[in-house]
Amino acid sequence: MGITGWVMTGFAAVVAAMLWLTVRSGGQWRRKLDDLLLPVGFARCDDPADHDALAPRLRMLQRRHQGRRRLLHLYRRDAGDGGYRLYVGDYRFASAGGRTSGASWLIVILVAPGRALPPLAISAIPRAPALLGRLARALDTHLEVPGMHRIASGDPALDAHFVVRLGTGVSHSTWIQPALELLARSGAEPSLDAEGDTLVLGSIALQADRVRQVLDGQKLQALMHLADQLHRRLGGPAAPQP
Repeated sequence: MGITGWVMTGFAAVVAAMLWLTVRSGGQWRRKLDDLLLPVGFARCDDPADHDALAPRLRMLQRRHQGRRRLLHLYRRDAGDGGYRLYVGDYRFASAGGRTSGASWLIVILVAPGRALPPLAISAIPRAPALLGRLARALDTHLEVPGMHRIASGDPALDAHFVVRLGTGVSHSTWIQPALELLARSGAEPSLDAEGDTLVLGSIALQADRVRQVLDGQKLQALMHLADQLHRRLGGPAAPQP
């Protein structure tokens, strides 16, 4: 076998090893999710129809990205009073052809039929050293998000830690102040995206763990509790209109 043959064989072996590690780590991640979520009343949503029904709602996530969001794992639990459905899942961005790229993002999704939430995006400014914090804020402030505009909440302390955007044509919502207060108390540097009957929560801390294939049950439970608090604080079945 010539040098080229050995090189190709070695390359094929490396690719095969990477694929094996990817499959292995995916299986380990699924087991971690099962161990945490199944005992607390969640059920797997393995039917592709469940993913297809929920995926369009996730277009609100990171709205600068115009591609698809492909759900990888999805779990569902119905609230005891029937007022909403709670999902936990992770997703990646995907092209029109379905090819995924980048790291996967772990999120908590609450769907409350009958709500009419304005298009809203709240992102936490990382609690980094002062210079990095200012750079992060300047970057997020000047980035254009299609269909949205940046607003101030009117509370300097909250505006120092969160960037708030509303949909074009919406100037204000009574939803914002109580939502910011709850997010600030969570201490997890959360992000919130909402529109219609859906709100989605993420966390910088959870994402950092996800990259390392770590699942912190306390952090995820805190995010689920925050979703329930937002639902109850903001009026139950119907949210305040803008």
